[in-house]
Amino acid sequence: RPALVGSWLSYGRHTRGHERWVIDAASGSKFVADWEAWWKSLQPAWRAKDDAGRWNRSSYGDGWGVLCHSGVNGLLSVAATLSWWGSYCEDMAGDEEKWKEAIRDVIWV
Repeated sequence: RPALVGSWLSYGRHTRGHERWVIDAASGSKFVADWEAWWKSLQPAWRAKDDAGRWNRSSYGDGWGVLCHSGVNGLLSVAATLSWWGSYCEDMAGDEEKWKEAIRDVIWV
């Protein structure tokens, strides 16, 4: 997972001091790469990407157990990171289409 998630969790997931959760131009590319690797690690083994590099959303496999993380650090962490990524796209002209594709995939899951 992106290092920023660990920091956010260590501060008790507070929005207070939100400047800590800002992705700047220097860290944006690394954050996106880390997020994509993290999201991949959360996927079931049967899930694959299509020829364009997007997660295949046309079929379901046998199970989603790998994503079954209950509690306050489950998919809330994914949602928080998408919010941070969106702010980065708005503030630093990050790759907005890549961010939107990530949102579409999280919604599909």
